[in-house]
Amino acid sequence: MQNPLNFVNNFSEVSNELLEEMAEELEKGDLSEVRAIVEDLKQNLD
Repeated sequence: MQNPLNFVNNFSEVSNELLEEMAEELEKGDLSEVRAIVEDLKQNLD
């Protein structure tokens, strides 16, 4: 069983990966994908 700190750290790592992906999509101009990533980030923060 994971302790709470590991759980938070894992979500933080996933969120950082999503931010990197969002930056790539912004460079491509794919705003629909950026919006989807923003929603994923919001869920992670909740």
